[in-house]
Amino acid sequence: RANLDAIRSRGVEADAALAIGAWSLEASYAYVDARVRPGRLRPAQTPVHSGAASLRYAAAFDAALTARYASAQFADDLNVRRLAPALTFDATARVPLGRGLAL
Repeated sequence: RANLDAIRSRGVEADAALAIGAWSLEASYAYVDARVRPGRLRPAQTPVHSGAASLRYAAAFDAALTARYASAQFADDLNVRRLAPALTFDATARVPLGRGLAL
């Protein structure tokens, strides 16, 4: 892998959040059209679309579910090794045990 001369990157990002009582929902999205200059190749490991959404409950305990998405991207600078889109899920929980201590 070599250093690149220049990259032109254009895109848009959006975030939204909603809270109702102990429940909250957060979502984000990014569109990136990045190109290596000179030429039209995409920078390695730069998805065009990515986003995330989280649903959280926070009252006597705290729990959250998060989904993250990244569209197809290339693993190399020559745009030969294509990586498939990826969707991941995370779950977290936190239960307070006492003053300043949680599990």
